[in-house]
Amino acid sequence: MNLSDLAANLWPFLQNLLMVGWTDWTPTVTQSGAVTVTVNEAKYAVIGKVLHLYAKLTVTGPGTGANAIVIGGLPIALAYGGVDTAIGTGVVVDTGTANYTGALVAASVTTLKIVSHSNGYIGVYPDFALAATDVITLSGTYRVA
Repeated sequence: MNLSDLAANLWPFLQNLLMVGWTDWTPTVTQSGAVTVTVNEAKYAVIGKVLHLYAKLTVTGPGTGANAIVIGGLPIALAYGGVDTAIGTGVVVDTGTANYTGALVAASVTTLKIVSHSNGYIGVYPDFALAATDVITLSGTYRVA
């Protein structure tokens, strides 16, 4: 096989690898109990064994303060879900109060939490309950099972 034949055969594979389409997913949110949210956008893409995801959620129902905000419903389980394995970034806008940013971490192979820069799970430290119009955004990358 000459170089031009190799390139012609390799190009479709590279196109598929590099131009991966995004797929919708439906995250769930809990803060002690279920929290209702509107999914503004939630997408993921898998390239090989690596999953990239992002989401923007608007809270429509209340959470319970002094409890971590937990994101579930992951499209594919993490290969490794060691507690606080960092996979990305998360932001919670406590509307009218403050914006909280932190590391998006694995709480298990199927759930995520956001650890604030003050070394506590958002919702616990700082202590607040999710409420209508609060916004959660997240993005991350992890190895799939």
